[in-house]
Amino acid sequence: MATTIYTYLHNDDLNGSRIVSMDDCMCKLYDVRRDDLDFLDSFKSDLQQPALYILLDKDSRKAYVGQTGDALKRILQHTSAKPFWTEVMVFLGTNEDTLSITEVLYLEYLALEKASSVKTYDLSENSQSTKPPKMNVMQKSKTDKFFKYVQFLSKFVGCDLFEPRPSVILTTTLESSMP
Repeated sequence: MATTIYTYLHNDDLNGSRIVSMDDCMCKLYDVRRDDLDFLDSFKSDLQQPALYILLDKDSRKAYVGQTGDALKRILQHTSAKPFWTEVMVFLGTNEDTLSITEVLYLEYLALEKASSVKTYDLSENSQSTKPPKMNVMQKSKTDKFFKYVQFLSKFVGCDLFEPRPSVILTTTLESSMP
C-alpha cells in the first residue's frame, strides 16, 4: 500500500516550519520552529483549537508532551515558560475530524505512555502523571487510530520520540592461534 504525504514548507525552507498531511487522514501535523512567529501568525485560526502538542529539542533529546484546547495560546505561553525547546509538533484533527478535549486528553496519555516506554527522550518536563479519560468505545477507537497517525507523522519529520532505539549487539570473534 502506498501513502501520499503533502508538505507545505513555510518560506520555502526545508528546515523551517511546515504542515504535513496525508490523503484520507484525520490528522494534520503543524511542525513549527520556536522562532517562527510569522508562521504562528499566518496559521493562528488553524491553531486555535484542541490539539496534542510536543515541545522538542532533538539535539538534547528532551521533550514535553501536552494537550490544550487552544494550541496557539499554549505555544505562546511555553515560549517564556519552557525555554528548552526548539520546535513544537502540533497534531490537529482535519476539518472533518476535529478533536474534542476528551480526545486530546487521551492522546496526551497515549503519547506519554508510549514515549516513556521507549525512553528515547528525556521527559522530565512532564511532572504530572496522566490517566486515560472516560470515553465510549467509538471515541476511543477513533482516537487510537489518530494516535497511529501521530506516530507516523512524527517519524516522517525526523522525531523518534515513539521509536525504540536499536540496541547494539557486540559480538566477539575468537580466533585460535596456532602454535
